[in-house]
Amino acid sequence: MKKLLLTIFTIGAFANIASAQCNELFFSEYVEGTFNNKALEIFNPTGSAITLTNNYRIVRWSNGSSSSSGDFNYVQPLTGVVSSGGTFTAFLDKRNPSAGMQDTILFANLLAIADSLTALGQGAFYSPIYAAGVQGAKCLPFNGDDAISLDKNIGGTWVKVDIFGRIGEQPTNGNGTFSPSGGWTDTPPYSTGIGKYLTKDKTLIRQFGVQTGVTTNPAAFNALAEWDSLSVNTFSNLGSHECLCTVGINELKNNLSVNIYPNPSNNSTMYVRAADAINMVQLFDQFGRKVFEEKGNSFNKTYTLHTDGFSKGLYILSLKLQNGNSAVKKINIQ
Repeated sequence: MKKLLLTIFTIGAFANIASAQCNELFFSEYVEGTFNNKALEIFNPTGSAITLTNNYRIVRWSNGSSSSSGDFNYVQPLTGVVSSGGTFTAFLDKRNPSAGMQDTILFANLLAIADSLTALGQGAFYSPIYAAGVQGAKCLPFNGDDAISLDKNIGGTWVKVDIFGRIGEQPTNGNGTFSPSGGWTDTPPYSTGIGKYLTKDKTLIRQFGVQTGVTTNPAAFNALAEWDSLSVNTFSNLGSHECLCTVGINELKNNLSVNIYPNPSNNSTMYVRAADAINMVQLFDQFGRKVFEEKGNSFNKTYTLHTDGFSKGLYILSLKLQNGNSAVKKINIQ
């Protein structure tokens, strides 16, 4: 009984920390694929379902514009409901090859995901054409050099609850020009085309420790501060998201799938045993900051965590498994 009460208490402690930030929708995945394969996933970290209709919109701040919110072509109203701990994905509506200005339709694997999520009420197709005079027509056809915001209607005023990129800035390519288009990179100042592109021909997933959106336009956009970068045309993660906001629920849900010993640990080693091979190990402090990350070998179900380099305290251990599942556990380093 004492151990159970301690577990409930510590889960509650993490939940209280998370709830200070986990109170609003934010972008959880960004897909800037080749041709027309574009998608934006929105995550609900709160304990209640949130209605999008008449309350939220996406704005594409095209080519460094600071006034796109005033042009209905670049403003996409959202419809539907995002369940507690769930996601809603906006897909570029390129389904019909015979429709005007459709050029290349969505790849078959992305279209299958989009159809499935839309049928479940967890997604919608938007921006069917790219032409002036249609609400939102130019919103979802974003490129890697466009900032994007998620806005909320608060008392008739649209307020930014998350910003991807930097509004008012169009990053260049490595030649310092805009043709061909560039994107934000991994090298300061991130907008000059120096380094590797992170927002062009990439899929980005919001990091586990992120609990809230960016509400103030950043002085510079360093995507790697909050996003993990995957290769172009990676679509398999759409439809779900995990973060520190739901750690208590996830720990109880996955309690039997992962064993950690000793825990608490007062020596330099912890052993992690999972139900399947471990692909990735991440460690977060109780404030959601990632303090450690290492890839597994995709074969071994056991992982040895060396704890002597970490300060004493409570941490969150996140595991990505070979079978596509994830597990989140609380650990105590003494």
